[in-house]
Order: sequence, then structure tokens, then C-alpha cells
Amino acid sequence: MTASAPWSPQNPDGDLVPLLAEAVEEARRRHPAGKGAATMEKLTAADRCDQCGVTATYRVRRWTDMGHGVRETRTLDYCAHHWRQNFPAMTDQGWIVVAGNPDQIRGVP
Repeated sequence: MTASAPWSPQNPDGDLVPLLAEAVEEARRRHPAGKGAATMEKLTAADRCDQCGVTATYRVRRWTDMGHGVRETRTLDYCAHHWRQNFPAMTDQGWIVVAGNPDQIRGVP
């Protein structure tokens, strides 16, 4: 079995594992509970993809400072397919992975 090249916009079929690992580390660093939050949320079979309704594999979140001490939080749940399709472009907008479904992640190619 040969390792595939890393994911990039030029290689959309590339390996997403390094990108996921980086996103998880960034989520730990930026988590509102404090630096290096040791635990992350876990999704269950009840959590559904916001695009297609199948079991969610990842939860992504973005915090936006609205000014005057107001902070807006947006959260989206994605199946593996829609996460691969959307998340790489979302990283530039400040979205981070905050949760995963271990049962689903084990089966993601």
C-alpha cells in the first residue's frame, strides 16, 4: 500500500489525514476552554450532516468577534464526504474542527 500525496486544491483526491491532524491541534489551541484543551467533543450517531442528513463525522466551528464584547459562534456538522468537499476552503475563514465521531472516522478512507 503506497501513501497518497497530501491533499491540496490541485490534488483533491490526496490524503486528508495531515490536514485533519493540523485542524485538531489548532482547535485544541483555540478552544474557548483554554489552551491545549485535553478533550474534544465526541459526536454520536444522533448527530447529522447539515448538508445531507447522514451520520456526522466532524463538527466544525467558527467564532467571530462582533464588537462590543459580543461573539458569534457558528457550528456545522458534516459527514466525511461533505467535510472533504468543504473544509479545506473553510480553514482560511477561521473554521476549526472541534469534534469527531470516532466510530465514523475509523471507517473513513
